[in-house]
Amino acid sequence: MTRSAHLLRNNIYQKGPEALFMTTDPKVLFVVPSLFRCGPIKGVHVLAKYLVRLGIRPDIAAICHHLDNMHEEFAELGLNIENLRAARMNPFRAIRKLKRIIAQNDYSVVHSTGFRPDMFCAAVRRSFKNKLFVSTVRSMLFDDLKMRHGVLASKLSTRLWIGSLKRLDKIAAISSGIHQFLSGCRLAKDKIGIVYNGMDLEELATPLDNQKHLARESLGIPKDSFVVGHVGYLIRIKGVDLILEAISKLPADIPVLFLSVGDGGQEHILKDKADRLRIANKIMWAGRQKDVLPYLYAMDVFTLPSRTEGLPRSLLEACAVGLPAVVSDIPGSSEIVVHGKTGLVVPKDSAKGLAEAYVELFHSKDTLRQMGIAARHRIEEMFSAEAMAGAYAQLYSQFIGSKFPTHGSGLAIANNI
Repeated sequence: MTRSAHLLRNNIYQKGPEALFMTTDPKVLFVVPSLFRCGPIKGVHVLAKYLVRLGIRPDIAAICHHLDNMHEEFAELGLNIENLRAARMNPFRAIRKLKRIIAQNDYSVVHSTGFRPDMFCAAVRRSFKNKLFVSTVRSMLFDDLKMRHGVLASKLSTRLWIGSLKRLDKIAAISSGIHQFLSGCRLAKDKIGIVYNGMDLEELATPLDNQKHLARESLGIPKDSFVVGHVGYLIRIKGVDLILEAISKLPADIPVLFLSVGDGGQEHILKDKADRLRIANKIMWAGRQKDVLPYLYAMDVFTLPSRTEGLPRSLLEACAVGLPAVVSDIPGSSEIVVHGKTGLVVPKDSAKGLAEAYVELFHSKDTLRQMGIAARHRIEEMFSAEAMAGAYAQLYSQFIGSKFPTHGSGLAIANNI
C-alpha cells in the first residue's frame, strides 16, 4: 500500500461527528493563548494563511496580550482578532466573553491550541451542541511542566488539561510521541489523530552560496568557521547547557562557533557556564530575533539536544532551509531527523554524543551537503503547510458538509480512527 493510501485509510476523519447542518461558508474561530511570537503561534499563523487559500478565513480569539506579538501578521491575512483579556487568577469574565463571541458569530468550528485555550473551550462546550470543537496538542504537558515547576504542579495541570480534552470532539497531536502520550490518558481513541506541523516553504528557501557568505559577513562570522547553531529559548528543556559542554570537548583544531539565537530564563546561567568552560570566545549570543532566516543561513549545522519536545518548529525551519541537524533521541525531534540521512540522532543528555557528532560532520563536508538536501526533501514530503491545511480543511468539511481542495494529506496516524 502506498503512503498516501495508508494515510487516507487511517485518518482522523473516518469516524468524525455527523454533520448537523450544511453550509458552503464555514466559520472557524481559532482560540490561542496570545499572539506572542513563538513556535506554536507561528504554526497557527501558517495554518491560517493556507486555510485562507482554501477558502476558509478563521477569526482569532487571543486569551491575553503580549508586547512582542504577531498581531500585524495575522491582520495582514484579513483576519478578525478579538482579545479576551483574561486575568490569570480570574478567567471567568473572559470565558463568558468567549461564549458570547461564539454565539453571536455562529461559528461552525472552534479550534483551540494550548492549555488555557483548551480549558476555556471545554468550559463553554456544553452550551453549543451543533459545533465542532477541535484541539491541536503541541506538547506533552506533563514532561514540560515537570521540568519547569516540579512533579506536583505537572500532575495537577495535566489532570485538568486531560479533563478538558475529554469534552472536545477531535484532538490533533502534532507528533506520534504526543499521540502515544494522549492515547495513554484514557481519551476516546476515535477522537485522536496526528496532523504534523506544516512549514511555509515559500518563506523558507534554501540559501545560495553567496547568501550564506553574505549572512556570515553581516554577522561578522569568519567564513572558515564551523558554525553550530541553535534557535530557541534559553531554558533547561532545550539542552543548551549540553551544547556548551560539547563545544568545550571539541579538538582545538576545529574552528567552531556556536551561534545561539533566542533568549530565556537561563541566559545568565549559560553565559556564566561558558565563562567557566573557557569557551566564551567561541560563542555568539544573538538574542531574540524577529527574522531568524539570516542566522540559519550562516550555520553549517543546526543542533537541538532537547530533553522533551512536541514537534520543534525551529528544527523544522532549519531542515527546510537545508541544514543537517544533530538532535537528541526523543519523540518529536527523532521524527523529523532521520539518523545518517538528514542528520545525526544522539542519546538524550549526552554532551559526549553531541561532541562526537559535531566532529564527524566537520570532517565530512560532502555528507553535510547531502544531508542538507535530504533534510529539505523530507520537509517537503512530510511537513508542508499545504498538507497541514488540507488535513484540517478535510476535518472541518466532514463535519459541516463542505468540500475544499486539499494538497495531499497532512495526517500520519498510529491508530486506525
